[in-house]
Amino acid sequence: MRHFLILLFPLFLSLSFLTTIAAAQDDFSAGKQLFDKGRYAEALRSLEKALAENPDNLDISFYMGRSAFALMDYEAAIMAYDRILIMDPNAVRVKLEIGRSYMQLGSKEHARRYFQEVLETKPPEVVRQNIEILLAQMAASEKRHFFSGMLSVGASLDDNIRVSPTSPLIQTVSGETTLTGDTAAPQDDWLASVTASLLHTYILSNTSLAWQTEGILYNGFYEVEHDLDVNYIGLSSGLAWKREKTLWKNQVSGKYLQLGYDRYMGSMGFESLLTLALLRSLSITLTAQVEDKNYYTLPEKNGINAKLSLAPSLIVGKNRFSFGVSHEWENAEEPYNDYHKLTLQAGYGRILPADISFFSSYRYQKAEYKKAEQLFPDPRTEEVHDVSGGLSMELWQSENKAYRLLARISHTYTESKSNVDLYDYRKNVSALTLSYLF
Repeated sequence: MRHFLILLFPLFLSLSFLTTIAAAQDDFSAGKQLFDKGRYAEALRSLEKALAENPDNLDISFYMGRSAFALMDYEAAIMAYDRILIMDPNAVRVKLEIGRSYMQLGSKEHARRYFQEVLETKPPEVVRQNIEILLAQMAASEKRHFFSGMLSVGASLDDNIRVSPTSPLIQTVSGETTLTGDTAAPQDDWLASVTASLLHTYILSNTSLAWQTEGILYNGFYEVEHDLDVNYIGLSSGLAWKREKTLWKNQVSGKYLQLGYDRYMGSMGFESLLTLALLRSLSITLTAQVEDKNYYTLPEKNGINAKLSLAPSLIVGKNRFSFGVSHEWENAEEPYNDYHKLTLQAGYGRILPADISFFSSYRYQKAEYKKAEQLFPDPRTEEVHDVSGGLSMELWQSENKAYRLLARISHTYTESKSNVDLYDYRKNVSALTLSYLF
């Protein structure tokens, strides 16, 4: 009997081994199916059972690594992949996955080393391109200084350059008066303009903070009425805090404006802007601004301006909807220049074929002044309506999409109604602009 049991013992061992292998295979198959369905936590539990039963199966460790990576447990993913490299040091796909895991952990030097080892094996073209994209992403994430900007030239035709009233007969405290001079009747003129802007962003190391500085320069030259030529420069700088769905900027700014080559206005101000991405296609921007204005030749207009605004934006497919509401106050040296303004606006844009986009907008503004001017019996109130629309087209784009050339054509109609005849006016502006963005 004892000899019979001794003879059966190897058979029992074989049956037990085969049973263990079968159980491991069942757990591995179940884990792989769960992984394919995206149920990574459940897949990992089945794969751990399979590994305990068959620790030499490299496929089990590979899918454990992929499941852990999908669960963003990158340390566990690396441990699973390392088990494979111990038994197969030349496993190229595993080295690629280890590199991706180290990249997610922020260990860029380790990631580069593994990516380089894969590149040295001369992998398929698709794999090589993907690795180069990952290397470029790491290089970009380590950059601290970023520059972007725009240079544009434009031409526009304005049929009422001095915002002349619709009628030269103006009602004043002394009766009806007929205007004379340049503002008596609407005049049209061509305007050539040049605009340049440059934005510098410095990313503070290992934080969500950045320091942004932006400068803008604008020059507008009329064909005939050079006393209306404009030279403007603006500069703003401050701290920006950015997370995945939030941007908060706080900046101080300075502005300087020449009109007809004479000093006209300078200002210093502060702006706080908060943008929230509420949904994938819906965002909202809240802005608070305060500005101290200094009019060099019109000291009665010197004052403090404050503005609050709210602007939601919605993207639905190829359509973009924008809305806005703002309230503005200005407290000037002379009370008849004190005002508050309510502005409502709405916009719609759509992407069309052939890299063409359509845009349109409507703006309504109501202004009320605190005190009447000397020539008029009542404080000034007015309502202004703007309607605009146009097309933009991308003429050229670089391969890396970092540089673009855009053309834009637009038309704007403005109408103002006021209790003071002097501020009743209409005007049309048609414009063509060519912009280079970088």
